[in-house]
Amino acid sequence: MICIEYSAKRYVPGLYGYMTLQRLDGTVVYEGDSFDAGANPFEKLDEGKGVAVIRIPPRTFGPGTFQIYLSFASRLDDAGPGNR
Repeated sequence: MICIEYSAKRYVPGLYGYMTLQRLDGTVVYEGDSFDAGANPFEKLDEGKGVAVIRIPPRTFGPGTFQIYLSFASRLDDAGPGNR
């Protein structure tokens, strides 16, 4: 389980997230996006502070050190980068 504390300045329509977990040698262990669990939990993310919990399927990776890459986007947000 990965917990991410966030602070959102405003609601972003159509927000979704993408995550990659990889070993330090670059081997990708897990890739997923916020649609993998069915309903996208970021779609209704209101402004303010909170915690997003990402549950990784059991036995996905063993012991070791991993890098986490997160990205978020919205194809429905017309506010543009200057308004974020």
